[in-house]
Amino acid sequence: MPEADPILSFRFLYCHLAQLNYDDGKNSDNLVACLTLPLMQYPKEKKLEVLHHSMSALLTMESDDTLRGRYTEFVTHYAEVNEADIIEYKPLPRGG
Repeated sequence: MPEADPILSFRFLYCHLAQLNYDDGKNSDNLVACLTLPLMQYPKEKKLEVLHHSMSALLTMESDDTLRGRYTEFVTHYAEVNEADIIEYKPLPRGG
């Protein structure tokens, strides 16, 4: 029996997020790019800024509360947010 043609075929791009610079992606209008900012390169002292940019993008670009909750867990997990970060975190102006 001849082999059937595939029903779906996928092509994808891949990148090593850890090799990308956070500053190059922080103002993206792509939600996935913004959610993955914590996985990119940035100095440790910018951790809360990275968190801010990811969360601001999430709140701006995603209106579904269920997805917001899931994505918040993703961002805070990969940003390695701890209790001290939560206490220190103060929303920055959108451009900051």
